Amino acid sequence: MKFLTVLLPLLIICNGCLYTKGAMLKTSVLNNEADIGGELRLIMYGGNYLEDLETLAFLDIEGDEYEYIPYAPDFFYEIETHIGAEEALHKAKEFIGFHGAYSHYSVKGILNEKGNITGYEIRPYYMPLIYGEPDVLEVYYRSEGNGKVLIYVTLKSSVERIVEGDGFGHLNGGYD
Repeated sequence: MKFLTVLLPLLIICNGCLYTKGAMLKTSVLNNEADIGGELRLIMYGGNYLEDLETLAFLDIEGDEYEYIPYAPDFFYEIETHIGAEEALHKAKEFIGFHGAYSHYSVKGILNEKGNITGYEIRPYYMPLIYGEPDVLEVYYRSEGNGKVLIYVTLKSSVERIVEGDGFGHLNGGYD
C-alpha cells in the first residue's frame, strides 16, 4: 500500500509535466571562464542553512532576451544585478563553496534553442564518499517562450534518500 501511496502522486505530477509548454534548454561545459563577459545578474539559489545541498549559482546575461527565474519561493534565492563578470563569478564561487563536503565546481553554459549561450550555471560538487556521488543536483531549464526561463532545482533521489533516510538509502535500494 505504501508503494501506491508514493506512486500515484508521482504519476499525477509527471503527467502534468508532460503537457507543459516551453522547450527544455540544455547545458554545455564551459572550458574557459574568461569567455564569460559583460554585465550579469547573479542568482544565488539555496544556501539557506549550513548543510543545504540545493545550493548553486546562475549568471544571467543582462540585456539579452532571456530572464532566468528560479521556480521556488523568493526566500530560496537572492539576485544581484548589474555585476561585472569577474565579480559575479567570484561571488558565485564563494557562495557555493560553504558546505563542509564541498570539493570543486564546474561552469556550464546554458544554451537556448539555437545553441547560443544565454546564461551560466556554477554547480558545486561534493566528496563522493559522503553522498555516493559528487553531483547531487538535478537542474532543468524550461523556456516559457516569452523570454522567461524557469529554473527547476532538486536533489537527485538517491541523495535525497541518504539525506532524509537512514543514511544508507543507496546501499539498501531505497527500501525502509
